[in-house]
Order: sequence, then C-alpha cells, then structure tokens
Amino acid sequence: MRRKVEKTRLVLVHGFPLDSSMWAAQKKHFGKKFKVFCPDLPGFGRSEKRAPKTMEGFARGVKAYFAEEKIDRAIIAGFSMGGYVVQAFYEMFPKNVEGLILVDTRTAADSAEGKAGRDKAIRSLDEEGVAFFADTMPRRLLSETGNREDKLVKEVRKIIMKQKSESVKNALIAMRDRKDRSALLPRVDVPTLLVCGEEDSFTPSEEMIEMANLVKGCSFSMIKRAGHLSNMENPADFNLALEDFLNGSERRKNE
Repeated sequence: MRRKVEKTRLVLVHGFPLDSSMWAAQKKHFGKKFKVFCPDLPGFGRSEKRAPKTMEGFARGVKAYFAEEKIDRAIIAGFSMGGYVVQAFYEMFPKNVEGLILVDTRTAADSAEGKAGRDKAIRSLDEEGVAFFADTMPRRLLSETGNREDKLVKEVRKIIMKQKSESVKNALIAMRDRKDRSALLPRVDVPTLLVCGEEDSFTPSEEMIEMANLVKGCSFSMIKRAGHLSNMENPADFNLALEDFLNGSERRKNE
C-alpha cells in the first residue's frame, strides 16, 4: 500500500514596504496543488504585532507564525527584504526549512552609501509619512514596461499606503543594520532557487547569479519583462519558474 504523501508547504514572505497581498497571484496559482501560507510580517498588513528593528526579530516572527499554523517544515520564499528575513530564518531555524527560494534579494549587508540612503529614507518618512514611499517607490520597483501599466502602479501604491509609519521605520533600521550573510550560501544544504527580474535595478541579475553560484546545486531563473517586483509584474513566468522547482520537491517526496 502506497503511503500518503502530504502536500508540500510553501511559505511566501513579502518585501518592503508591502504585505502578504503582494503574493495574491501565487496564492491563487499554487493553492490547489500545494499548501500555501502568506504571513504578514510583524507590524505589516493585518499583523497587530510591533515590527522589530532586526532581521533576526522578523525571523522570530516567522517562526512564531510556523508555530501558530502548525508548520513543521516548509519551502520558504522571500522577496527583497523578505529574502533577508528568510536567510536569517534559515540560519536560525534550519530544521524548519525544506527548501529555499530567494527572490530579487541579496546576501550582502548595506554599503556605507546604502546605510546613508536608509537614514535619508527615515528622515523623509518622519517628515512626509508613508505617502513618501507610496509616491516614489512603485515605479522604481517596476520595469519600463510595468511603469506603463497604471493599474499595477496603483495596486502597489495602495499596498504601501496601508502600512504603519512605525513599522516602515523599524524595517528601514533592520535593513540598514542587517549583517552580511554571504558566508551562509556555501553552507546551504537544501534545494534552492534564486529568481530575479531581468530589469531589476535594486538587486541586479549579475549579483544574484553570483549568489546562485555559491549554493551547491542551486537553480536560477530570470524573469523577462520584469523589474524588482517580478512576481507581480510577470506572474505567469514567475509562477512557471516556481512550479518547476516545487514539482521537483514533490518528486523527491515520492521517490
């Protein structure tokens, strides 16, 4: 008698300054075949918890979510800041990770210039509130093609406007002060996929390819016609990239 194999659990961790609604297309696409979880990081979206000021604090928030949802092990994906959180989570709680998906993110810490940029963003937040990010970020997150899609720009802006100023500020501090986790990549011993938008100006594909080369057996997927927010801008190609990876996980379970 063939043993019953549980559905693969997929946890999708959102980026900055967004919430779990950024994964709507993925939740709909993968929901029937896999058990999909889209948490709001502490302080964001519908979370009533206070946002921490460290990536480790956010990782502990994800760990608490695992406990609440009774998730033992899962393939965990993180976009941009969510990628920083997922790296910290893997470093802190490796037994809970069945596979890693890093989306439009990096392992390096902020440079001196990057830290100064975070401080400038904090000052703008203090002066103008979340509207500063809602007005300036959406078009920077998208490719030239995406910027011509007013509906998508408005959708991203709407998500940003829902976030609390304190949470955005704490996340900026956490990103500014996060440690370099480049040395973690050669130690990763679970199936791993890296995904990057072809026109991503925040985390260029060249940088992510270098990251992929440090992980044994790592897969890499370039999403055409997409900038930093690749999963929302080209969900069809993005979902296909994840599907290939997730199907491989299912096959391994059935072997």
